[in-house]
Amino acid sequence: MAFHDIMERPARGELIILDGALGTEIRRRSGDTGRSDLAVTRMLESPNLIREIHADYIRAGADVITANTYDCNQYALSLDGLDAEMSDSLTRMAMELAINARHASQADGVIVAGSLGPLASDYDPNDVPSFETCLSAYRDQVKVMAETDVDMILVETAAQVRSARAGVVAAVEVGLPVWASLLASPNGTVSSGESWREAVETLVSAGASAVLINCTMPDAITVSMRELSLHNQVVMGAYGQGALPVGDGWIFDPYMSPNEYAKHAQDWVGLGARIIGGCCATTPEHIRYLKSEVMPHK
Repeated sequence: MAFHDIMERPARGELIILDGALGTEIRRRSGDTGRSDLAVTRMLESPNLIREIHADYIRAGADVITANTYDCNQYALSLDGLDAEMSDSLTRMAMELAINARHASQADGVIVAGSLGPLASDYDPNDVPSFETCLSAYRDQVKVMAETDVDMILVETAAQVRSARAGVVAAVEVGLPVWASLLASPNGTVSSGESWREAVETLVSAGASAVLINCTMPDAITVSMRELSLHNQVVMGAYGQGALPVGDGWIFDPYMSPNEYAKHAQDWVGLGARIIGGCCATTPEHIRYLKSEVMPHK
């Protein structure tokens, strides 16, 4: 299935199902409880683990799987104490693992997205680099992604509209379709305090074909979805988290079972979301529930 085919679903009242977490799922399966993002290290040590996670999300019903490129930009690698010069090779490796998982699953209709994660050390909006810095880093990653069979780019966990815009511009420059996903505050704004109206107008103007909310607790997503739904000139979506990073570990929300998560997602769909998936602490079982239990809003 081509990207433009899947983007016709929302107009027909159908949902697009994203996959769930990679980082926390890697930690869950490897028995590592630390907060530090070890997705890159684990990919180097156990590439089959990454491939298996992708395949499990495909089996769960994901229409879109996201390659493990989130932390493969030069800035994130440096912050994790890894060699920034490995960005190109790691990005290519992650893309190939996702593409191979699709092929092995005989799921040619599944879309493979290249992930552009934040450059900052955390999700503090004040820590986000300039637009020019973000654009340069994202251009480097997108160039590598474009040399693979990637279908689209997903800019993720943006704490400022400018960083999301940089990822969108980098994707558009090489002719790849792109979605932009931002962090939300509990107050119905982007985490930076910028309005969703400003975010939508800026990102759609730059070339984004969807605007989403991610890496935010479900209740806060619902608050922001009410604001985002006022700007229906773009396809909207959400993929929330069921855990909070605290100190050197994670606090997992005990109420965020697959069933409970699906109830939140149904609320988002009622508010206009047409793309739903999972972020931190969600698993293939969460995605299976989204696929089977969440009904399109007519």
